[in-house]
Amino acid sequence: MKNKTAYLAANLIAPGIGQLLARKWIPGIPMLAIGIFSALWFSWEVLYPLYMIMQNALNDQEMDLHLFNYRNLIISPALLIAVWIVSYADLLMMKEKDS
Repeated sequence: MKNKTAYLAANLIAPGIGQLLARKWIPGIPMLAIGIFSALWFSWEVLYPLYMIMQNALNDQEMDLHLFNYRNLIISPALLIAVWIVSYADLLMMKEKDS
């Protein structure tokens, strides 16, 4: 692929995919890894407290909404968005190949 638009479109899947298709391995692999990490981190921060709340409800205990770590619920998607912005900026500043 030599078209920058194709790289930008592929980057919609995950941050770093466009760099990997452009064979820019050094920025692409960390961006993809950070993107996957932040998505998994956010999923953990949402699903584990919900699991604990359901366990408490099944055990006839009081529901405790303090199980959510609101700071991490904000930081994890913010990290994902920041990596995506950096990924798109890197692709937009990439020079077209002349071959």
